[in-house]
Amino acid sequence: MIELLRYYYNIYINDFREVDNVFYFTFNNKKYCLVNIEYNKFDIIFNSQKYPFFHRFVINKFNDYISMNYNKYYIVLEILYDLNRLIELRDVINMISINKNYYVTNIIIDYSKLWRRKLEYYNNLYRYKKNYYFEYFMGLGRNAILISKSVNYNNVNYGFNIKRIFKEDGIFKFWNPSFLVYGASVSILSEYIKCRFFYYNEEVDLKLINDLEFNSDEKKLLISKLIFPTYYFDLINCNEADINKNKIDDIISKVENYIKYVNKFF
Repeated sequence: MIELLRYYYNIYINDFREVDNVFYFTFNNKKYCLVNIEYNKFDIIFNSQKYPFFHRFVINKFNDYISMNYNKYYIVLEILYDLNRLIELRDVINMISINKNYYVTNIIIDYSKLWRRKLEYYNNLYRYKKNYYFEYFMGLGRNAILISKSVNYNNVNYGFNIKRIFKEDGIFKFWNPSFLVYGASVSILSEYIKCRFFYYNEEVDLKLINDLEFNSDEKKLLISKLIFPTYYFDLINCNEADINKNKIDDIISKVENYIKYVNKFF
């Protein structure tokens, strides 16, 4: 990677730090990273640069954003934030605000269908080892699907999104264009609320939802997303359930209070 930086960017460094296939380095007292990206992410990555919150592209000496190495695509980003900072509510609000002015065409996601397939998958995976809590979370999933079926997805705002917000995720990931996906704007808020509750024992003030001016369909989708137990299903996935046992037990100990908390929204 040092050779790539020298060839494409005239950046000469002696070392870098690699974490989860992201290469971090400092040059001229500024922090950067080199990130591998997929071809199908070009569109959303380029569009992110219209907004000042995202880490900024560095143009290479060929006046291009994309550099290639062994048939893989890379970008260099100037990091705009302290890498130790966690995702905050203001970040979520800023991304939702961006999405209100950023229109994604030809994207309609019916989450009820996605969740139905997910429940079918776990129902088959745990066919012979179901227990009370597994059935409880499956029930939450079915309730979320029932609510989401009443959503008119044509009335939902779609835009920049990230799939999950985990405890260890910081601001670097949130505003990193390479992690972006397209999705419903309410997804960002639901992920943040779940993260704060289960990992930090913190209740985000649900009055905030009224301030964000979601329409009725977006509010219904938000409720269904808050109910759907992604936090549980992520932990029992494949063969990781035994490894994640302590985390699963922690989720189970909190879920009753979490549902009471979500019910305040109704």
